[in-house]
Amino acid sequence: MKNLLMCALVLLALPAVAKTKVTDIQLMQTATYTRLVLNLDSPADHKLLTLNNPDRVVIDVTNAELDVDLSKIDKNGSPVRSIRSGIRDTNNLRIVFDLTSLARAHSFFLKKIEKGKMGYHLIVLVYPSHSR
Repeated sequence: MKNLLMCALVLLALPAVAKTKVTDIQLMQTATYTRLVLNLDSPADHKLLTLNNPDRVVIDVTNAELDVDLSKIDKNGSPVRSIRSGIRDTNNLRIVFDLTSLARAHSFFLKKIEKGKMGYHLIVLVYPSHSR
């Protein structure tokens, strides 16, 4: 009976530890900024950093995994030179957008209903920084 109770508790805890999946990444260039859109299958906490030497935007997504082929993302016309990813601290996803020049960035989270399902989007606006 004790083992059965332990199994039930473990099964109940599984959804709480399920990783968020990044299911798509889109880059959209406007006249004044670049919009990075990360589509997620569930909400997630994140941290945003801009670094230089080399210039880059770094997004750390808590308890997440990548379900996107980064080589297929269209970067043409944007300041994004390359995109790479890795895992930090065992289960946190880091996505790095290498840039052609120094930038500043702002992020926000957006929830919306798409095709009858809730959609989760991490939006990052990347603005050129004209000072080094």
